[in-house]
Amino acid sequence: TVALKACASPSEEPPGVIYDPSALTEDLELFDLGVQSGLTATGALLWTHRSTAAPLQVRVWLEGGPLILDALVETEGAFVKVAVEELSPGARYGYVFVHGSEEDAARSPIGAFRVPPAPDELEPFTLAASACTHPSRMPFVALEETARQEFDLFCHLGDISYNDDATDRASYDEAWALTLGDPGYRALLPRAAFIPVVDDHEIADNFVVTELPAEQLADGLAALYDHLPIDGSPGDSLWTSHRWGLTAELFVLDGRLERRRDEGLYMSEAQLSWLIDGLQSSPCHFKIVLNAVPIAELPPAWPAFTDRWEAFASQRDAVLDAVTEGGLTNVWFLTGDLHAGLVHRIERSGPRAALLEVMVGPGGPRTLNPLPTLVEQVPAEAESYFPSDQFIYRSDALAASLLTFDPIEDRVRVRFIDPDTGEARYDALLKDGLS
Repeated sequence: TVALKACASPSEEPPGVIYDPSALTEDLELFDLGVQSGLTATGALLWTHRSTAAPLQVRVWLEGGPLILDALVETEGAFVKVAVEELSPGARYGYVFVHGSEEDAARSPIGAFRVPPAPDELEPFTLAASACTHPSRMPFVALEETARQEFDLFCHLGDISYNDDATDRASYDEAWALTLGDPGYRALLPRAAFIPVVDDHEIADNFVVTELPAEQLADGLAALYDHLPIDGSPGDSLWTSHRWGLTAELFVLDGRLERRRDEGLYMSEAQLSWLIDGLQSSPCHFKIVLNAVPIAELPPAWPAFTDRWEAFASQRDAVLDAVTEGGLTNVWFLTGDLHAGLVHRIERSGPRAALLEVMVGPGGPRTLNPLPTLVEQVPAEAESYFPSDQFIYRSDALAASLLTFDPIEDRVRVRFIDPDTGEARYDALLKDGLS
């Protein structure tokens, strides 16, 4: 990763100058996987992939304003990551990668991101989210619809790329290229900073770290780090947090690479302590837990999945007790994995019933969750699968999901949008503990 600092008000630019990269020719062969950006504390991690070895410039500009960075990217390899820091809090920026002289310059797609607000700022922010994007569902119309919405960040809650047939670096690269080449991803990822949460399919279906061949795991992780706008390298922790002013802190969990089923560990004890300490010490109004599998206690009629938090009762209790017994408020859980759009209480009764979980998407799973359709066809089964005192919304239809966290009104607006019509299937203002 190349680290650069931008000048917020370059002295060489006269007042009123607006940088416009659209006059440059877009080269989708050179920049064959588009662009992405990751969130940092004071800027962004800009990402692209070049199909051939070519020198690149990275350009960043204030939205509706002047160019603030035009620098040579000195890095080897096809994958390019540039960290741009010390930008203006809360400001929106555009970026582009450029190859060639100004007379015949070719550029990447144009990207945009917003820098987190100042640490003491309270303001609403909108998180777009999805999960489960299987290539059999391409093009991902839910992602295309998401790209048409207004939002500050995009988060994917796991199963970004289904790499189940990959066994070596070449096949992982091929699978990731297929995913990132989809029109939905090409439209969505340039729109805002991207927070990825990793689940199993990015490496192998329901993989167990200790049972996967070491060389395959190494190749899968190397491909994952290369194809996503995350800093670091294989072996680094994937769990992290991001603050959006005083409005929200987002806790990104890793429930795969540190999972040890034979020890009853959904995550390492280090990650568990970090999560609990972070939730308890965060000054932010909302604490948002980004997690690839549900933490809710699902009804007994559901299949007995051993893959979710319920199979790791001790660590699940530790997290939920820290929230309820610690008197924490506005802790929200976002998840994916089960191929449905859901809004539900963590448990049907007791103090944990005040906690809400939102299952986002689905973005494009190979198979939709049959349970929401089943209860529509057989209403008598509804209370068995979706008891009304726990479930607020349920659907197996593809959807763009958006959540607006408003610390002023102390509400969260949750929307599931039909990608075929652009109309909301569900649009509600929710409050911690209330439907």
